[in-house]
Amino acid sequence: MPCFCESSVTEMQKSLDMGVLPILPPPPLSMALGAALPSLTPENRLDMQIAAGFDPSVLPPLYFGEKPIFGMALNRSGLPPLNLGSMPMLLLAQTLSMLSDTFTLDDLPTLEMEMAEAAQSIESNVWPQLGRLTSFRMEPLLNFANIAQLTLDLQSMGIDPFAVDSFPSYPQASFPHFDFALTAPQVSMARIVAGIPNIMSLDKTLSLPPLSEPGSLELMYGYMSNLAAVTPPNLAIQFPELQKLALVIQSLDTIEEAFGPEAFGPWMLDRIETMLAVWNGFSMPLPPLEPLALNAKLDSLPPLEAIELGQEAAQEAAMAMVTLDSSFSPPELAITPFLNLTQALSGSFQKVLEIAPFDMCSHCPFA
Repeated sequence: MPCFCESSVTEMQKSLDMGVLPILPPPPLSMALGAALPSLTPENRLDMQIAAGFDPSVLPPLYFGEKPIFGMALNRSGLPPLNLGSMPMLLLAQTLSMLSDTFTLDDLPTLEMEMAEAAQSIESNVWPQLGRLTSFRMEPLLNFANIAQLTLDLQSMGIDPFAVDSFPSYPQASFPHFDFALTAPQVSMARIVAGIPNIMSLDKTLSLPPLSEPGSLELMYGYMSNLAAVTPPNLAIQFPELQKLALVIQSLDTIEEAFGPEAFGPWMLDRIETMLAVWNGFSMPLPPLEPLALNAKLDSLPPLEAIELGQEAAQEAAMAMVTLDSSFSPPELAITPFLNLTQALSGSFQKVLEIAPFDMCSHCPFA
């Protein structure tokens, strides 16, 4: 049952008992550079891996309607063409695939019941006990969380950011250049291909016949239209406040993971400020802005494994003669903001409590 039971909310309140929010200086660029450099060596760079491992020639000709996607009308694979419908359809499939992990999208009465229970438990349990967290000023909290995340990143590389007395040693030859290895069309194609499994598994997401069967696409389009008619429950709490609450919980958990339960205590705060001052004085082996800009681009790319799965899904769909109707305009789902919000809160609870809040029904007064 997708709700936030009283037991998990009470545990959450205990876990997030902290002191006054400190105003810390921003993390030095040297910390960000130290955490980023290992992923910028040629053998680790995701853009280079995609450039070497993503071969569009094995794909069927891909279309949105009658329009080939980035010149993919040229058929070098020998496979039948594959019509993906439209970019909005691809994005909707991604959303539905993600939400289906939490909500019963293939049964509308059950979905409406789940949303009502989630809304009731948010109003009755989550907000009365945790709503106070939204009084935090976000700028210093997110800054503290950023410092914490960089600390965790460095620790995952075997570097104790509290103990080092100089910038971590990297041979300059390990970084021949910081030019992005992909063109804009290659990035777009990689993202589209990585999303193909979501659209080709919509039949499973919505418990419909395989898309290759006659009439299955019409059933899917009809079900989506019915899904668009479902209205979300009314919440007395404003959405931006609940979104802020989810972000605050995630930030506090990152801070505690990095610095322990005494993260807000004076002794730990002194240690953190000293660490930041030490890193601020480090001499960096190269100017940081270009590698950090490249690292941000790499973070936005889909994993190579997702692209490879997309290639396989495209080949299988083309061989099964699946083709989506480009004239179908995917509806906007009024319930998406509510479902996304509930899932964000769920993720925050799972991370802090290391349990799934939706799996504690035996303790729930609404059960």
